[in-house]
Amino acid sequence: MTQLHQVAFNEAADITTATTIEIQIPSKIECDEYSIKYIEFIEEFVSDAAHRGCLKKGSEIYLLIEVQTPIVFGPEAWEETDALFGVMLVNTDEHVNVFMMSNLDRYEVLEKKMQSEFDQASDLSNLHIWVFLNNFRRHEILSVRGIFLNNEPIDNYEEIKYRRRQRLGIELSNVGVAYLESKGHAFAFAFKK
Repeated sequence: MTQLHQVAFNEAADITTATTIEIQIPSKIECDEYSIKYIEFIEEFVSDAAHRGCLKKGSEIYLLIEVQTPIVFGPEAWEETDALFGVMLVNTDEHVNVFMMSNLDRYEVLEKKMQSEFDQASDLSNLHIWVFLNNFRRHEILSVRGIFLNNEPIDNYEEIKYRRRQRLGIELSNVGVAYLESKGHAFAFAFKK
């Protein structure tokens, strides 16, 4: 949360966080064999891409890529970035709302290039995006709904206590991903000012 506080309350610039992108790959062999090619390809669209292995979920195989994504304050700051994915903060009277963001124009270019390069569609509905946050300073109460929090599904509105020095993994639900795919943003959670 330290990163989020820096952006929300100081409006600091140039803050990034680690984000893991899971891209579905046809096979484990292809994941191992072509991971460098995928990384080089992805680096055209995101900065600091790093291979984090291959993951099997049931019968599906995913290539894990970690990238640095910006944390920005407000829609104007998001419009100024050329990031493919990011986190945007918006102040309300009592809370700071945290949104996952996607640049739909850049994503469309990525999708078309992936289709032609790898003969593979990469729509956002098949893409899993994890944002990791660290809380260094204090306990927080997060207002969450419709996300996976450290792999646990949160369906209804809940207030979650986020302890000091706790690492938090946030993944949008399928509804959140669908909204991100159509609108370019999706609510993830909020915290009190």
